[in-house]
Amino acid sequence: MVGSKSNCVYVNGSNRPYYHRRCKGKISSTNIESLPDELVFDILLHLQSEDIHRGARLVCKKWYNTVRTRNFRCARLRNSTVGLLIHSSGDERPIFLTLEKGRVEMSKLSYKIPGRVWTSCNGLILDYEVMRDAYAAASMEYKVAQTFSSRLRYPFVRGCAILTVGVDKFWRHVDTENLSPIGREILRGIPLTTEGYFHWTHREGTRVLTLNVETEIITETLVPNGYGKKTKYYLSTGRSLTLLIACSGFSWEVLKMKSETGEWTKLTKVDLKARKCEFEQFVRECCGPVVQPSSLVIKPVGWLDEEVLVLNAFPTLVCVLYKVRAQEIEFVELDFDDDDLNFQVHRIRM
Repeated sequence: MVGSKSNCVYVNGSNRPYYHRRCKGKISSTNIESLPDELVFDILLHLQSEDIHRGARLVCKKWYNTVRTRNFRCARLRNSTVGLLIHSSGDERPIFLTLEKGRVEMSKLSYKIPGRVWTSCNGLILDYEVMRDAYAAASMEYKVAQTFSSRLRYPFVRGCAILTVGVDKFWRHVDTENLSPIGREILRGIPLTTEGYFHWTHREGTRVLTLNVETEIITETLVPNGYGKKTKYYLSTGRSLTLLIACSGFSWEVLKMKSETGEWTKLTKVDLKARKCEFEQFVRECCGPVVQPSSLVIKPVGWLDEEVLVLNAFPTLVCVLYKVRAQEIEFVELDFDDDDLNFQVHRIRM
């Protein structure tokens, strides 16, 4: 295995330390450090991330220590916004698509990502091809997984290694002896991440590999019978892995997998055949005669808060947002120049 460099960044935040400042000759009329712990916690919890890192944590040592506690970080994560990060190869600034109080919001991030966004976890972005990062909730650690071809055996087989960010200096081998030969080949792909798990999938295959980030044990799960030869789309909601089975160009069966057991549950069926004319009309309005509606391929690309299915009208910049419960659709055109798009579940802290 050859080591490679990767870039890990927080979209909002820095690691600047606290420096206690005193102004000689001046006495504060209010002793900020005397405020009750619960009040300080609540005040800081409702601040924007950039306000915390740029100024609030420098107010006093008590505030600085509060924002560094595990309880505070967990509370911030629970209050954070989960959406879809959309990155174009021709634009360094990604778009963040989210659902706010039932309304779809779209904005461009100020942070520039020169490479390719390959994964996101709790606001942490990793832009490297063969690695993924995930968060182990129990130990509250970030871990990065990497797959590789083992040259110690012939024929070459795929292997997996894992590393705890900020702790490990060397990669740890993940045991894959329990996987079938077909299963090991799936490790060539780029995995999806959910809460505490990595998932390797293959659109034309019938198996899913799941790595438990906490236990570092990898398991192999079969797709339910009857779906093996159908077109499949695997999407992460952030919390769980979903499988969409194409019934036609405008309808899909939706299943969800329980990561702990590999058990599949059928959730619903999304049928948009009756709305086909609306799709074609919006594409004509956005793209003109350049794109023929008959050549469009409607691809499921992500979820917003497990309530809205996002689909891309390939090869255009048009996205369709389908509210599953209300059975309503909304169209948006992405502000990019290039239609080479990448979609990732992303969490932005307030």
